[in-house]
Order: sequence, then C-alpha cells, then structure tokens
Amino acid sequence: MQLVQQTQPETRIIIHCLRVAFSALVVAAALVGAPATAAAQVDLAVQGDHFTVNGQPSFLAFISYFDALDATDNIADFQFLRSQGIDGVRVFPNWWTVAGQTFAGDTLIRSDGSLDPDTVQRYHQFLSAAQQQGIVVDMSFSVESVSTSGSGPPTLGMAALVSGLQSTAKQFAQYRGVLFDLQNESDINRPLQNPGGPNRLGFTEDELRQLVQAVKAVDPGRIVTASVTGDSGAAVGRAQRTGQDVVAFHDPRVPSFAQDTLFHVQTLRAFGGPIYLQEPPKPSDVGQGADAFRTAINNAKRVGAAAYCYHHAESHTLDNTRLQNTLGAVSRDFLATFRPGLNATPWGITMPPPPRRIQLQTLQNHTWVVAENAGGGAVNANRTIPSIWETFEIIDLNGGQLITGDPVALRTFDGVHYVQAAGGGGSSVNAIATAVGPWEVFTILKQTGPGAQIIPGDTIALRAGSGHYVVAENGGGSVVNANRVAIGPWETFAVHFP
Repeated sequence: MQLVQQTQPETRIIIHCLRVAFSALVVAAALVGAPATAAAQVDLAVQGDHFTVNGQPSFLAFISYFDALDATDNIADFQFLRSQGIDGVRVFPNWWTVAGQTFAGDTLIRSDGSLDPDTVQRYHQFLSAAQQQGIVVDMSFSVESVSTSGSGPPTLGMAALVSGLQSTAKQFAQYRGVLFDLQNESDINRPLQNPGGPNRLGFTEDELRQLVQAVKAVDPGRIVTASVTGDSGAAVGRAQRTGQDVVAFHDPRVPSFAQDTLFHVQTLRAFGGPIYLQEPPKPSDVGQGADAFRTAINNAKRVGAAAYCYHHAESHTLDNTRLQNTLGAVSRDFLATFRPGLNATPWGITMPPPPRRIQLQTLQNHTWVVAENAGGGAVNANRTIPSIWETFEIIDLNGGQLITGDPVALRTFDGVHYVQAAGGGGSSVNAIATAVGPWEVFTILKQTGPGAQIIPGDTIALRAGSGHYVVAENGGGSVVNANRVAIGPWETFAVHFP
C-alpha cells in the first residue's frame, strides 16, 4: 500500500496517543484473559515453489489486518477468520493512523532503529495468539510510516532499519509461522537519504540485499521477501538477485485484475520459489463484487501461486473494534463463499514426487536388511519380517526411472540418516550419516530380471564408491559390510517396493 503524508493538528496526536494507550490495555486484556489452550505450533516453510505448514503443502489464503494491534479482540478475529477459511493475516508493525494519516507514536521500529518496548510486548501476545489459533502472520514493514513527529516527515534511515529488523528477528525468533516483508512496495518507498544525495524512487538492490542478509544473519530460517508493484517481469529478477525466499507482488489496480492474475503468476513462475500475490486491488479500487475476487484467488492457485491475500480497506482503522465488525458487504460475501471454490481448484504448483520406498532381502537366508532404531546406528541383515526399520527411501541421484547403473542413496525411515559405507568402502556399513556425500553413494546393479529398469522381485547388488560390494555376512542373519571385491550370493539382494 502506498502511503501519503499530511500535516495534522497536535491535538489530534494527543487524542490518538490516549486512544492507543486505551486500545493497548483492551488488547492485552483480550489476549491474556483468553481461555488457556495447549501450546500450538505453526511452522511455515518453503518447499520448492510453494509453502508448507507443519510439513504439509498448503496454498495460503491471507487477509489484510493492518491495524491489528488496535483491534479489541484478536483472538475473536482469528477464530472468525479461521471459520471462514482464512489461513493468515497481513499486519503492519509500523502502521500509522490512517484517519488523518498522522504518524503513530507506537510503531514497532522507531526512528533510531530501537524497538518500542510496549509494542514488542503486544506483538508477543499477538503472535502467540495467532500461533494458538493456527494463523500464519505476514509482518510487512514500512519505512515510510515512521517519524519522530505525528506530522512527519518520515525519519527512518537505512542503518536504523537494518538494526530494527535484526532486533525484530531476534525478538520474535520463537514464532515460526511468520514471514517478513522487509519493505512494503520496495520499488516505490525508500529509506531516509543523506542530505544532498540523489532523490530516487525505491530501495536499491544493494539495500534490499543488505536487509535480507541482516535478518538471515540472526535467523537463517526466517522467510523473507520485499514486496514490489506493477511489473511482474521485473519483480522476478529483483527477488532473485537480492536473495529473497518469496516474490511478493502487488497487482495493478485495474478492472481486469482477476484475469490479469493468470498472466502475472505465469510470468512470476520464472522466480522458481513461492509466488505471493500480497496486495491485489481492494473492492473500492475496482468497483467489483466478491465474484471477481473469487475468480482472482482461484486463478492464482490454478496457475501455481503459493498464496493470495484478500486486500480491503476495512482493516486500516480498527480502534476499539473487531475486524469482523468493520467488514463491508463485498468482504463479507467473499469470506463467506470463497473457500469451496478454492478447495475445488487444482493447484498448479510443482509437487515433489512421493518418496520411493525399498526393502532389501538377502538371497540366501531370506532375512531383511535393517537400520537399527530406524537410523543413527548399525545396519544388519538379521530380521525375519520387514517393517519400518527395514524400509528405506531410495534416492535416485540422477533422476528418472531407477535403472541398473544409477547412483543411489538410501535414507532410513527416521528421515534423518543415510546408509554409509564407512571410509567409502572396504569396511563396515552403518546408518549414521546425516547428509549425502561420497561415502553414502552406491551404484545399483541389476543381477536378474528383464530389461534395465529395477522392478519388484529383481535381484541387485550395491557397489560402494571404492569399488567394493555390500555383503550380508553369512548370507544373512548377521552384520552388513561393504568389503567384497566380487558379487556372489551373499552380495545379492531381492528388492521389494512396499
């Protein structure tokens, strides 16, 4: 959202400060006084071109909740939004007073880069409540709304912003269901510049890279973006060159926006990571009803976006009220009706293939290879019945069909460890490695069965990097090594794909 400055009387600022103080008490009471619930966790992550929530691929439906800290009951709003099918909210930690457009005195990041202690506490309460209700939070930062005076001008410079973002990342590191938009509309808004410097529009790519690196230095896993407007093609390169995890795009405010979503997402897919349509037009921008916004979010999902935020003006001022009490007719219509159509829309992301599971049975004694404790220790061939410890994920390192001669790795059922030929071969076999390197790579060699593809019932041998072959000592019933120089019955296994 592009913000505009106006000078207002000092009396309004005093009134506003009193209202904010009162609202803070009300919010704190609403949050602290809520019924106790078991601690929940919302773990937001990036997987390829989409998000996962607690490990599950999820197309995320957000809604604008800009003035969230001034609302009287965040938990009631969260519960309402969840009941309507919303997954996340977008908030502005440095929000100002839209009514009259005065600069607020309680922005999270202050002009000197320090954090406002009261706002920090309120955000802890807010993020804890969001986590308990299963709500993802987009924290969108804005230099253009921070000032030492209620009448402006903006006074947050680059160095102070870097310091403030780092402090924010440290302060809220425990909340893993939060992504940072490091700067709202970074191609338009800009930090305070040195006197006499060139007057330019937006952050430079070097500045954005500095913001990304500053947050990642203290919280490497924090998902970050820096939203942009207008040109979806330019957005791709800007996000890639500055190291962003997500490309966050703000649609042009045009009546054709719902159909234009198809073009923008298809263009943005060149980014390779998640596409977040963070700020489409508001209903008041285009004069259209809920049907246009249902079409837009469905189009976004269909062609491979990762998330969409329903944007509206009703959350800009939430003093002493709830979001659900301020929503207009179009917003209520959209919330009440969008989810069934969205659920029925096929998702155009690139889903990872399901893990390929394999079990290995000795040819002579018909025992099964096992990673003790599902990984992290010894590998034997002494089980009489296969179960999860005897099941491995086979990773075909050159992709495609699994055929003889392919390099493979075997991940144990705990999902953490890999089978390893100690020393690269010539010694024992274990399952203590936590990453794939030369010692964890084996060549799979088909011994019997038609064609080159490895299929159930085939027999195979595994060759370590040293050239030694994996062996079930005594033909099974004992330990597994990788110290044989030729293939015989003890070095041959039947493959099963459970």
